[in-house]
Amino acid sequence: MAQDLGKEVFVFDSITQTWFEVDTDYKPNPITNLLQLETKFVPCDRKPILHQSSAVIGSRHVNQGSQSEIRDLFHRTFCTPKNLEEVKQELDTLQL
Repeated sequence: MAQDLGKEVFVFDSITQTWFEVDTDYKPNPITNLLQLETKFVPCDRKPILHQSSAVIGSRHVNQGSQSEIRDLFHRTFCTPKNLEEVKQELDTLQL
């Protein structure tokens, strides 16, 4: 659903301990000659951060490495001075 809305989509693979992002491209369908959405997951060159309207979906059974990465994700998002300006802009947008 997020992909259909043009939002960033990230997936963490607990086996390889790697973040992937959705890479979408429109390619012509050889049969209909219409553009067709092609989706693939590619390794991220950066670690993701959450945005105001992010959704986090996962499994009930999370291994230790994944727990650590989820903790790091939340720390990267909420506990760094780097994102302070972005948080201020988000709050200004909400008029809080």
